[in-house]
Amino acid sequence: MKLWALAVSLFVLTACGDATTATTNPPLPSTTPPAAVATTEPPDTPPTTTTIAPPTTVAETTVVETATTIDTEAPVVVEVAYAGGAVDGPARIELEKGANLRLVVTSDVAEEVHVHGYDVFADVAAGGTVTLDLVASIQGIFEVELEESRTELLQLVVR
Repeated sequence: MKLWALAVSLFVLTACGDATTATTNPPLPSTTPPAAVATTEPPDTPPTTTTIAPPTTVAETTVVETATTIDTEAPVVVEVAYAGGAVDGPARIELEKGANLRLVVTSDVAEEVHVHGYDVFADVAAGGTVTLDLVASIQGIFEVELEESRTELLQLVVR
């Protein structure tokens, strides 16, 4: 701290002069600090030099934090099968808004499974299984059907 105070004092004296000369000989304005300021240390310590560097400009950086929401809630898994013209599975499921749903549909005919209102759909092959994942983000009652044959598989109720 003493070294800094001494360097500042020397700078002020160099730039402004002392009080007696300031009134008779006004100092010239200085725009840059001296490149180096010599200081004196006690006799048992070798002299040191402190360099005062001009200020540097750092480009402004804007940091944008991206919020990523990872929904760790396990999905509600609902299995429905269509075979021989009959539906096997729940006729109606009720979910709270925001719940994750995994709908697993098995069919003995090739069809499109469609969740109305959400416009989520997928093709299921004859004898195959298809899985539809969605977040119950829209409240209401929605039909899940085999689209072409207009066969209702179940009703989805989101509260």
